[in-house]
Amino acid sequence: MSANNSGASSKQPKVLHYGALPSTKPLTLTHIHQILGLGNHSNERIQKTLYELGLLKKDVREWAGEQLKSTMAAIARSMGTQANTAKMLLNNQEIRSFSQLKQWWSDTQNQTEVSNRNSIYYCLYGYFEDSHGWEEELEAIYMSKFDITYNEDSKKVMQEQCKRKGYKTKGCIAKNIAMVKHELVKQVQKAGRVNDEGMSFTRNRPKCKEKEDECKRRKKGMFYISNVNEENSPKRQCMGEGKKVQYHANRFCSPHIWTK
Repeated sequence: MSANNSGASSKQPKVLHYGALPSTKPLTLTHIHQILGLGNHSNERIQKTLYELGLLKKDVREWAGEQLKSTMAAIARSMGTQANTAKMLLNNQEIRSFSQLKQWWSDTQNQTEVSNRNSIYYCLYGYFEDSHGWEEELEAIYMSKFDITYNEDSKKVMQEQCKRKGYKTKGCIAKNIAMVKHELVKQVQKAGRVNDEGMSFTRNRPKCKEKEDECKRRKKGMFYISNVNEENSPKRQCMGEGKKVQYHANRFCSPHIWTK
């Protein structure tokens, strides 16, 4: 099933298994058999399902990439209006695209200022932390646009199989959208390490800090940064002593940002 072949005029929505599109690994025949369930399925049906889900996954990820790139660029344009952030300019112009955002962070002069680091943190992480459920919001937009709905039985089964107490499982489209965001973040991180003077930027706590920190979970607004050529583990940077990034999404971005 491909979203490219679906139209808003369809009377019957296309029903999708809640776990049809794996987000961290490719589609396989074993996965297709699991999705189709028990039964003597013909090879034709199996191959057709594999093909259609492959098209759908590609379409979801491409669409999500466009939305997220636009969003990150919009967040970059909003920086500098609040304390502890800096206006993000490339050649004295506002950032208009995701590629320009990567280019801005690749400039080692931009990496040295704490306020710039706070700004890139918010573009990559902070906004999405403040916008709880953002991937499910995008999922709902995509599914409505292309007339797709989840199979409720598969959703119920996957929730029952979830071993995390109190955790609400996410649909496969939302999971793929979240993975696309993760991959875009990695692109920006890589751009900041293009030369020996660049910086390694992450919110993942290095192992050397795990024993030092009393709290096992990373505190919101905390990230780690180090010189690329340093052999030591990254040093913690957090907007100065005792300060955290505390923003609200609606202060920066239009509520219609997702649909641009």
